[in-house]
Amino acid sequence: MLRPLIALYFFIFGTIQLGLSLALLHKYQTSNHFKPSSYWMISLVTNVAALFAFGYGVLSVKDVGRPEFNFTIANTLFYMAALAQWLFCKYLNQPISKRLDFVSKISVIPFFIIFELLRQYGTFELRTFYMMGIAFVMFTSQLYELQIYKRKHPSSQLTYMQIATGIELLLCIGRAVILALQVSAIQRVDQLPQLLIFVTIAQMVANTLAYVAMGGYWTEKMAISRDSALDQIS
Repeated sequence: MLRPLIALYFFIFGTIQLGLSLALLHKYQTSNHFKPSSYWMISLVTNVAALFAFGYGVLSVKDVGRPEFNFTIANTLFYMAALAQWLFCKYLNQPISKRLDFVSKISVIPFFIIFELLRQYGTFELRTFYMMGIAFVMFTSQLYELQIYKRKHPSSQLTYMQIATGIELLLCIGRAVILALQVSAIQRVDQLPQLLIFVTIAQMVANTLAYVAMGGYWTEKMAISRDSALDQIS
């Protein structure tokens, strides 16, 4: 009974973020005055795919210690989404160089290989620590980039994103602590601590709010650009 419930949470948040991406994509396509960074839209779309892929994986998983290959696919998509979100935050302060863009894309390959090896030979705890370690670095860097940008360009939407990202960081640390305090290894879904499930769901909520704030920021910029264009015409 626990597996369908956990999968449902992933499907729900995937559906919410899918609706957000479709609505914003339509709005951006109809805008002639301003085009937002492609990194954050790539991040949102990839995250939606990751949520659905992970939800499907939860439904079919039997041994958490040795999950199916689709978990490698889902977590690679999560990595790509987090990476694109980090690039979006960095893009706020300076253009992304071709070299950094290339290195970021290539980094997906070693991530995929390492996670697949952990899937085959590692444990649930080790894979989670691997993901949380990467998330910790990215969230910390995002907060730094956002803080630098906001000093010169105050934005309520970016403040909301900063808060949501900060919450994600704290919940990420919380997940790692909960697992570190576990006495026995987790092999089945029903062995997952309830607190760990709650914190994971809370992190998905914060993640969704971060994407909403990102969308709000670009919508705000589009409105300013449109008003400026109208003033020039008049």
